[in-house]
Amino acid sequence: MNTAMKKIRVGLYGGIGRTPLRAEVISCDHCESCDLYKRGYCLRVTRPFADTNCKYGTRSCITGYTTRSYKYHEFESKWKADEAYGVNIDRPSSTVVAEIGDYVYLGISFVAVTEAKDKPDPYDTVVVGASGTKYIVWQPLIKSSGGFVLKQDIEDISERGLLYQLFRFIPTALFGGDKIKDYQEKVLPDFVIALKRGMPDLAKRFFKAWPKLDYSPNYIGKKAYINTLPQGIEIKDHLNNIYKLEGDELICDNYHNAFMPFDAESGKIRIKLTGKETYEIKSNDEIGPDTKIVGVD
Repeated sequence: MNTAMKKIRVGLYGGIGRTPLRAEVISCDHCESCDLYKRGYCLRVTRPFADTNCKYGTRSCITGYTTRSYKYHEFESKWKADEAYGVNIDRPSSTVVAEIGDYVYLGISFVAVTEAKDKPDPYDTVVVGASGTKYIVWQPLIKSSGGFVLKQDIEDISERGLLYQLFRFIPTALFGGDKIKDYQEKVLPDFVIALKRGMPDLAKRFFKAWPKLDYSPNYIGKKAYINTLPQGIEIKDHLNNIYKLEGDELICDNYHNAFMPFDAESGKIRIKLTGKETYEIKSNDEIGPDTKIVGVD
C-alpha cells in the first residue's frame, strides 16, 4: 500500500569551474517496505553510468549557480541545511536480491530481466510469471544490470521459472562469442549468497529442488565487513598482530609495531568499529551466518 512521499536524501554535485552546483533530491513513498533502504541503499542515488530508475520514488534535480555567482553560497547553504543532506545512503552493490514494495529487485552482472512489452527477440529467453507478465532474460552491453520482478513471479522454482533460467543463462563475450566463465564461477556464487540473504525461504525451496545449482561460494580473497564476522574470531593485520572481535570492538592485547611510541615494545589496541572496516578473508571458516561480503547484498 502506498505511503506518503518522504525525502530520504539530498546530494550536491558539480560546482566546479563553469559547471553549476546542483542539488539532487531523492524522495520515496515505499522506503519503509524497501529492503535496500533498510540496508542503507537506494537505486536512485547517482553514480556514473548507473541506471537510477526504480519502480518507486523520484529523483529531482535543481540547478543552482557557478562559483562566480554571488548566489552560489546561498544555494549551497540552503541545501546543506536540509535535514536529508548528507544522509548515508549509497547505491547497492552489483549482486543484490531485495524485496521492494510489490517487487523483487535482482541486481546481477551480465544479465538483465525486463518485461517483454514488444515481440521478444528470438534469441532471448522468455519466462511467463504467475501474474501473466512476460519477462525476457537477456545480456546487456554493460556488465552490471538486473531488473524488477513481481514477487509472485519469482516463486516458481520449476524449470520454467525465472530463477532456474537465471542459473542456466550463458552470457557470451561481445567479441568472439566465447562463454563468459566469470558468470558461473563468480557471479552465480555471489547470487547464491544474495538470494539466501534476501529471500531465505525461497532459496531453501529452490536449492532443495535443484541442489546442483547451489554453488558453494569461495570467500577467500573477498572482503568482509569486520563487524559482521563471527564474535570471538581472531584475525591478523599485515604485521601479524592478532585481534579478537568482541562486540563492536577489535582488541589486540599484544600489539607490535616498529614505530611504537616511547620506545615501547608492545601495547594494547582497542578499535571501535563503525561498520565500514573490512578484512580480506583468508579461510572459508572465517565466514559466519551473518557475515556481509563487500559487493554482495
